[in-house]
Amino acid sequence: MEEVKKLSRPTLEVLEKLENCMAVLNKSGVGDEYWKASEELNTLEQEWDWYNYTFTDPATGKVGVKDVTGKVLVPAEYDEIGFEGNYFYYHETPKAVMKDGKWGLVTGNGTNQVLTGFKYDRLTTYPYTSLFCFHADGKSDTFGILYADGTELVPNILTSCSEVCNGIISFESNGKYGVLDLDTNDVLMPQYDNLECEDLDGLITFVKDGVKGYVNTHNEFVTIEDYDAGNFDVEETFFAMSE
Repeated sequence: MEEVKKLSRPTLEVLEKLENCMAVLNKSGVGDEYWKASEELNTLEQEWDWYNYTFTDPATGKVGVKDVTGKVLVPAEYDEIGFEGNYFYYHETPKAVMKDGKWGLVTGNGTNQVLTGFKYDRLTTYPYTSLFCFHADGKSDTFGILYADGTELVPNILTSCSEVCNGIISFESNGKYGVLDLDTNDVLMPQYDNLECEDLDGLITFVKDGVKGYVNTHNEFVTIEDYDAGNFDVEETFFAMSE
């Protein structure tokens, strides 16, 4: 088996190159200079370890998070840290941290602002999103969904959920289905018998008592027949996949 090479953290020289690339890319206009900087940035990203990392206060044993420049993103005041992120993705986004046996969210930009109370049994990142899944009240068989600012978008009632697909997350609670639109954070709580995400227009098809239809963001169900006939408020937005 081929040994995986462990990457080193970037040096000050590498960080300076990164800053120069970003300065070029942030300029208006796309030309040879832009593409050269883009290629160099991609090379830098692949050749170095850009992950944020935990560090420990030797006096207290508490842990925090730093980035590759040494900036403290989360001070060493916590018992455990969740996903740290890296310099390119989820760099200074909120972090899940544990304190006195309970989890909460704090800012990840060095300000150490507490975004939620330390009330969760567990907090984990929802892959490829800025959301978190939470377990609470001793219930390990259900979970809820938390936004990065600490807002509970879905309560602790879910039994399963999907991967992100074209901006939509679908989830289940005891045999009923709902969705979350990542572009708008509009939530449709689990209440439909089934759903399908294969409509040619990108609309999500919901099934209610054996009848198929579409649902707008005010939770109004419109049958496919009524929708095709134009029997709905055209000002309403229906749950749909992103293009």
